[in-house]
Amino acid sequence: MLFRSGLVGDAERPSSLLATRLYGVDVVFGTSCRMYRVSDGKILQQRIAVRDCSPVMAGENIVCSANGGNLVGVQIVAIDGDQSVRKGCQWEDSHTDTDLIASPLYDQGFIYTLNQRGMLVVWQLKGNSAKVVYQEPMNMLHPLFHIGSARLGCLASPTLGGRYIYLMDNQGTTVVIEPGDKFKQVAVNRIENFLSRDIMVNMQETFSACPVFDGSHIYMRGEDVLYCIGER
Repeated sequence: MLFRSGLVGDAERPSSLLATRLYGVDVVFGTSCRMYRVSDGKILQQRIAVRDCSPVMAGENIVCSANGGNLVGVQIVAIDGDQSVRKGCQWEDSHTDTDLIASPLYDQGFIYTLNQRGMLVVWQLKGNSAKVVYQEPMNMLHPLFHIGSARLGCLASPTLGGRYIYLMDNQGTTVVIEPGDKFKQVAVNRIENFLSRDIMVNMQETFSACPVFDGSHIYMRGEDVLYCIGER
């Protein structure tokens, strides 16, 4: 075991870790962009936001979301000889009044965020700041409550599969778009599977996991069924 470090208030957060190498130093980012050095677990950067989504690397920027739907980024300029982090800039902006549970997606200079109400906001990253290039409601089904949870709406993160980006709500609807600075919808699909509930009403199976792509197949996990979509 290289190290064991307490999560310092983050233990209850469900986000994934992000492991990467910056300026010759292996690091791992936890919830809210707290940075640990892999060699010994030393915290090189304290958290910059409080939210459930996983952080992502966007060029030299580490990006995550904060309360109220804000997108937060920190430009990492260098990790000095004493292993302290030098930051070029920390930026924060918001174009949504709803929290981001889904993690951002970064691809070729653009950051894609999908809030719980199904609003897609696309940011263009330039240097140490990001600017919104468009926002578009996905017009998915009305975001119903996930049975047994206080969370609703869109939970799965925007996912890049081949040439396209896949956006999901929690009711089986997937919107497929082209990446870039303009909204271009390619397709809308829905998986319908109604489950028997204790509340005496059959309701649509819910989805909260991101799709996974393998060759010509797409794997999607609902609360009750694993789906494989593609040619036989």
